Amino acid sequence: MRKNDPMRRYYLLFFIMEGLIVLGLLFQVITSLAIGRPNYFLIGETIFLGLLLLLVFFVFKRRHQRTERRRQQALSGDAALMAQPQPEPDAHALMLPAKIALHLDIKRLFLFLTACALLFTLIATLLMLLIVIHTNNIRIIAILFGIMFAIYFFSFLIAFILCAVVMRRFLEQEIIVQEDGIATKIYSKSTFIPWQEVQSFAMWGNAKWFSAIQFEITSEKGVARWIQLGPKKKFLTRLSMLKPETSFDEYHNLTARVQQVIVAHTGKPLYDLRDEKIVWW
Repeated sequence: MRKNDPMRRYYLLFFIMEGLIVLGLLFQVITSLAIGRPNYFLIGETIFLGLLLLLVFFVFKRRHQRTERRRQQALSGDAALMAQPQPEPDAHALMLPAKIALHLDIKRLFLFLTACALLFTLIATLLMLLIVIHTNNIRIIAILFGIMFAIYFFSFLIAFILCAVVMRRFLEQEIIVQEDGIATKIYSKSTFIPWQEVQSFAMWGNAKWFSAIQFEITSEKGVARWIQLGPKKKFLTRLSMLKPETSFDEYHNLTARVQQVIVAHTGKPLYDLRDEKIVWW
């Protein structure tokens, strides 16, 4: 992966967040061992998450290695990797400058976090009921239930605020097509590539049957990336928590025109570097 690739920020944040979770569990394990009350379930969970994080790292690494091999083949003009159908070149498909943006859908985010909170509350309530069956001390149960409710309530508020405020700039993206090149902003990193410096234009990332498509434009100095959402009702589109400034029909029409403009200005075909199916290794 190139040094100034926006994907570096995505992977860095992902592994930092997962690493903090593992470190938190590890701290609890060490504390339980230090006081002489080892929690073997917690120890097993920590080992499992640590190994899972290691597996995810190598899965990401191997996917990028496959993509890089195909990218080099595309740069050498391998026609077998050309996307079908190809965008029809049209430098006037958009009125330039043209901007396409995706913003965080606060309402969908709130509903998603609420659903997660209700699910965890249901699980916790079932566990509390199991405790109630084996004890007659209603006062202790009420106190524990109140503490549990307070923890879930404040956890929900913190998660919502973090996602809505802190992660908002990180998740939102922009594509600005100009007369002299294309500018993108994704994962809080802005990139501008002049048309004459474009080396390749490609789809990459997920398997071909995924509705969301990741695009990239590469040059000697940088990589411009963006994600094109699938149809509005698709699962991945809903899970992304993003929405266009326009209707979804208009959004897909604009993104198709962006491809036409890119092909016309660069003279480069659109390549497809994705896997035919999901590859776990």
